[in-house]
Amino acid sequence: LRSERVIKIMLAVERAYFLQNEEAENLLTEHFSYERGVLTSLNSFMTLPPDLAREADHFYSSLAEASGYAKVSKKNLPAAAIYRRNTSVKGPLSVFGYDYLADHYGNEKMNALRLLDFQGLWGSDYAYEALNFVDGKRSTRDIRNALSAEFGPIPLEVVEEYLAALNSIQVILK
Repeated sequence: LRSERVIKIMLAVERAYFLQNEEAENLLTEHFSYERGVLTSLNSFMTLPPDLAREADHFYSSLAEASGYAKVSKKNLPAAAIYRRNTSVKGPLSVFGYDYLADHYGNEKMNALRLLDFQGLWGSDYAYEALNFVDGKRSTRDIRNALSAEFGPIPLEVVEEYLAALNSIQVILK
């Protein structure tokens, strides 16, 4: 298990190497947050022995330090919207040839949404993941940071535009 986690961290560090400083820091922040979350998720069905929890914390801290990881500061950033899923709209927006967004938002307006065609360095499924990241806790900035870490840098305003469109048709709510 340890070697698998180390390989994932090495891949994240390799990706970060090709990014500008702020985006590299964001990628590593998101990655190490995810890795620690994997460990924390074990607590939902078992209790980690204190020695193992300390060892894991030391393991992640050592890897983060070795990678050159530096936490992204949240200095004087303006407030960002936080959305939650509308529980009456189930599943993905596009399924079996039906597109909820096109049907409720309109094809012309939908085609103007930049996020739908955005190509990242490591993927392009920004729209699907953006909706998955809406959880009532993450801000639009948090969602942008997670998307950037997963697929490659994306401007905040592109994510905000898409989420505002989903909010306007009540797929997500403020």
